[in-house]
Amino acid sequence: MFSLGQQRKQNDPKEEDSSLMSSRMALNDHKAGMQNLDREKINQIIYEASKGSKFFENEKKKDEQVNQRIVEQQKKIATITEYELAAAEKQADIILQNLEQMRNLKRTIVHIDMDAFYAAVETRDNPSLQNKPMAVGSNSMLSTSNYVARRFGVRAAMPGFIAKKLCPQLVIIPPDFKKYTSVSRERPLPGYKSVTFGVSAEDAVQEMRYRIEQRTRLTASAGIAPNTLIAKICSDQNKPNGQFSVPYSREAIEEFMRDLPIRKVCGIGKVTEKMLRALDIITCSHLYKQRGLLHILYSESSFEHFMRVFLGIGSTRVER
Repeated sequence: MFSLGQQRKQNDPKEEDSSLMSSRMALNDHKAGMQNLDREKINQIIYEASKGSKFFENEKKKDEQVNQRIVEQQKKIATITEYELAAAEKQADIILQNLEQMRNLKRTIVHIDMDAFYAAVETRDNPSLQNKPMAVGSNSMLSTSNYVARRFGVRAAMPGFIAKKLCPQLVIIPPDFKKYTSVSRERPLPGYKSVTFGVSAEDAVQEMRYRIEQRTRLTASAGIAPNTLIAKICSDQNKPNGQFSVPYSREAIEEFMRDLPIRKVCGIGKVTEKMLRALDIITCSHLYKQRGLLHILYSESSFEHFMRVFLGIGSTRVER
């Protein structure tokens, strides 16, 4: 149930490459603008373009380190008795009950996220890039890509030479961080302090995004929710230039989180995702199913974070 590759042959290069391509270097189709792509074809191009490069070897080394952590994790699982697992589940349930008491549905949190910010700034300043696949970065590494390029599987944190194999017509623009910093310091909503208007949150956020676009000529997406955890996730739901909200009820929130891929959650990256997938945890609902193991294997703070994710409970404080 928890084996890594079903007893993979020791140091089998093909198996190691397969592991790498299924985790660190694979197409992340949970990212906005990269859904419904030919995952197998894109991953094969990435593999062929990168094999033998320093990037490939570095990613392979990192993947091997994660695999070793999974092996150690499996060894620990093998020592857990049914009694210990049952006791851990009881402890987990107590923690879940305590966390539930902390649920706050009284606040409205809005997370606004500029759409492909670096790429959008470059396109604003050079309209000829509008409908072309383009990315910001270099042949060594990309910082971001526009939504046209994402349809080819081109993404941030991908070497430009690999991106060019996926999309030969890709235009790569050198980054201008001074310009991006300057734009990010603009105040497109100088009169807005919080959502306290006499209209719905959805209407207020719609107007906020409109004002941002009018003032900066850049689009933004937004998430509306009772806490920061869900608001961040929601801001990615209808990208680009859209918004999404979750109904303010425990039932609606838990339903929203239930089938959500764990990779969609802020703070769960490549490594944590692979560690959790080794425990058959793919969606947020699986965090509950494996709560006993998680309680035993992870630190108190990490376990509590996983349970907060399952419940859809996040912070209601916004740092100013």
